[in-house]
Amino acid sequence: MACLILRSSGKIKEEFRRITAVPLEQTFISKLDGYTPKLMELLKAKGVKIYSQHSKYISSQGHTIEKQRDGVIRSLTEYLRERAENLFKDGNDGSQEDFIEHVMMILVHGSSDGEPVVSIVLEGSKVLSKCESTAKACALLMGLIYAINLQYPSKLKYTFLDLDGLKCSPKVWSLKYKLLT
Repeated sequence: MACLILRSSGKIKEEFRRITAVPLEQTFISKLDGYTPKLMELLKAKGVKIYSQHSKYISSQGHTIEKQRDGVIRSLTEYLRERAENLFKDGNDGSQEDFIEHVMMILVHGSSDGEPVVSIVLEGSKVLSKCESTAKACALLMGLIYAINLQYPSKLKYTFLDLDGLKCSPKVWSLKYKLLT
């Protein structure tokens, strides 16, 4: 029921701010951008496989900041020993077959103009279409999880870092420590 009411990015951000007094998108993007250099350093140190798998996005040369953010988020998922495919589904045309069986995901598919179309899927239905980027879709998905009190997907328990910061796993605490030192 609440999900039907929150079918626009503005309403999701407004509800998140009402609950937490924190601006969702600005906070998420600024934190991501602020941690990106350190995350890139950690990814390179962690192993060539993770970094090289998403390096086409991460390298700032010739890529937009949105593609770099996308690569960092996908790599962070892998760094935390989860699979980016559990959060992102890269589809062809965004048809129902691409997401019908997924409980929670970000669907990325092509469009006629070559730019990716990013949508948020909950329980097999698109709840928000045409997000501006995967990073903004991640922020909005976190906002939805928080606003309508959804359970984090078990396959992404480390990727969706606990918002209140008090119940983090040792793996997430370790990452936080590395980012702050």
